[in-house]
Amino acid sequence: MLLLKITKFALVGLIGVAVDFSTTYFCKEKLSINKYIANIFGFILAATANFLVNKYWTFSDHSTVTFTQYFKYVSVASTGLLINQLVIVILHEKLKWEFYWSKISANLLVTLWNFLLIFFLVF
Repeated sequence: MLLLKITKFALVGLIGVAVDFSTTYFCKEKLSINKYIANIFGFILAATANFLVNKYWTFSDHSTVTFTQYFKYVSVASTGLLINQLVIVILHEKLKWEFYWSKISANLLVTLWNFLLIFFLVF
Protein backbone atom coordinates (compact mmCIF):
# COMPACT_ATOMS: atom_id res chain seq x y z
CA MET A 1 0.00 0.00 0.00
CA LEU A 2 2.83 2.42 0.86
CA LEU A 3 4.64 1.60 -2.39
CA LEU A 4 1.47 2.39 -4.36
CA LYS A 5 1.15 5.76 -2.60
CA ILE A 6 4.81 6.57 -3.29
CA THR A 7 4.33 5.63 -6.95
CA LYS A 8 1.21 7.80 -7.27
CA PHE A 9 2.94 10.65 -5.44
CA ALA A 10 5.86 10.40 -7.86
CA LEU A 11 3.54 10.44 -10.89
CA VAL A 12 1.70 13.46 -9.55
CA GLY A 13 5.09 14.99 -8.86
CA LEU A 14 6.09 14.54 -12.50
CA ILE A 15 3.00 16.45 -13.56
CA GLY A 16 3.87 19.06 -10.97
CA VAL A 17 7.40 19.30 -12.35
CA ALA A 18 5.96 19.92 -15.82
CA VAL A 19 3.67 22.65 -14.46
CA ASP A 20 6.52 24.10 -12.38
CA PHE A 21 9.10 24.13 -15.17
CA SER A 22 6.73 25.41 -17.84
CA THR A 23 5.48 28.20 -15.57
CA THR A 24 9.02 29.08 -14.50
CA TYR A 25 10.23 29.05 -18.11
CA PHE A 26 7.32 31.18 -19.33
CA CYS A 27 7.73 33.74 -16.54
CA LYS A 28 11.54 33.88 -16.79
CA GLU A 29 12.07 33.65 -20.55
CA LYS A 30 8.92 35.16 -22.03
CA LEU A 31 7.86 37.67 -19.36
CA SER A 32 11.45 38.50 -18.23
CA ILE A 33 10.57 38.03 -14.57
CA ASN A 34 13.50 37.49 -12.19
CA LYS A 35 14.42 33.78 -12.23
CA TYR A 36 13.86 33.35 -8.48
CA ILE A 37 10.46 35.04 -8.59
CA ALA A 38 9.57 32.94 -11.66
CA ASN A 39 10.61 29.86 -9.67
CA ILE A 40 8.19 30.85 -6.89
CA PHE A 41 5.32 31.27 -9.37
CA GLY A 42 6.02 27.85 -10.86
CA PHE A 43 6.17 26.32 -7.42
CA ILE A 44 2.87 27.84 -6.22
CA LEU A 45 0.95 26.72 -9.29
CA ALA A 46 2.43 23.21 -9.16
CA ALA A 47 1.89 22.85 -5.39
CA THR A 48 -1.78 23.78 -5.67
CA ALA A 49 -2.41 21.36 -8.53
CA ASN A 50 -0.47 18.63 -6.73
CA PHE A 51 -2.45 19.13 -3.53
CA LEU A 52 -5.73 18.53 -5.30
CA VAL A 53 -4.56 15.46 -7.21
CA ASN A 54 -2.76 13.98 -4.21
CA LYS A 55 -5.75 14.54 -1.92
CA TYR A 56 -8.26 12.79 -4.13
CA TRP A 57 -6.14 10.28 -6.06
CA THR A 58 -2.91 9.46 -4.23
CA PHE A 59 -4.32 9.43 -0.71
CA SER A 60 -8.02 8.89 -1.63
CA ASP A 61 -9.00 11.49 0.93
CA HIS A 62 -12.52 12.80 0.58
CA SER A 63 -12.81 14.43 4.00
CA THR A 64 -14.25 17.90 4.34
CA VAL A 65 -11.23 19.40 6.10
CA THR A 66 -9.80 20.51 2.75
CA PHE A 67 -8.84 24.02 3.86
CA THR A 68 -6.96 22.74 6.92
CA GLN A 69 -5.22 20.11 4.82
CA TYR A 70 -4.38 22.69 2.15
CA PHE A 71 -2.89 24.97 4.82
CA LYS A 72 -0.73 22.11 6.15
CA TYR A 73 0.19 21.02 2.62
CA VAL A 74 1.21 24.52 1.61
CA SER A 75 3.16 24.92 4.86
CA VAL A 76 5.15 21.77 4.14
CA ALA A 77 5.53 22.73 0.50
CA SER A 78 6.58 26.29 1.42
CA THR A 79 9.34 24.94 3.61
CA GLY A 80 10.22 22.76 0.64
CA LEU A 81 10.30 25.90 -1.49
CA LEU A 82 12.82 27.48 0.86
CA ILE A 83 14.96 24.36 0.63
CA ASN A 84 14.48 24.41 -3.16
CA GLN A 85 15.58 28.04 -3.42
CA LEU A 86 18.58 27.48 -1.16
CA VAL A 87 19.75 24.47 -3.17
CA ILE A 88 19.34 26.38 -6.43
CA VAL A 89 21.30 29.36 -5.10
CA ILE A 90 24.10 27.09 -3.87
CA LEU A 91 24.28 25.02 -7.04
CA HIS A 92 23.71 27.82 -9.56
CA GLU A 93 25.29 30.87 -7.95
CA LYS A 94 28.05 29.29 -5.89
CA LEU A 95 28.95 26.12 -7.79
CA LYS A 96 28.05 27.58 -11.22
CA TRP A 97 25.76 24.76 -12.32
CA GLU A 98 23.35 25.58 -15.13
CA PHE A 99 20.09 27.00 -13.70
CA TYR A 100 17.77 24.24 -14.86
CA TRP A 101 20.12 21.43 -13.72
CA SER A 102 20.23 23.14 -10.34
CA LYS A 103 16.42 23.25 -10.34
CA ILE A 104 16.17 19.53 -11.21
CA SER A 105 18.51 18.64 -8.34
CA ALA A 106 16.57 20.83 -5.93
CA ASN A 107 13.27 19.29 -7.04
CA LEU A 108 14.52 15.75 -6.39
CA LEU A 109 15.55 16.63 -2.85
CA VAL A 110 12.35 18.50 -2.10
CA THR A 111 10.19 15.67 -3.48
CA LEU A 112 11.51 13.35 -0.78
CA TRP A 113 10.98 16.04 1.87
CA ASN A 114 7.41 16.70 0.70
CA PHE A 115 6.33 13.05 0.53
CA LEU A 116 7.52 12.21 4.01
CA LEU A 117 5.94 15.20 5.70
CA ILE A 118 2.73 15.15 3.66
CA PHE A 119 2.27 11.43 4.28
CA PHE A 120 2.72 11.79 8.03
CA LEU A 121 1.21 15.24 8.69
CA VAL A 122 -1.42 16.05 6.06
CA PHE A 123 -3.23 12.93 4.92
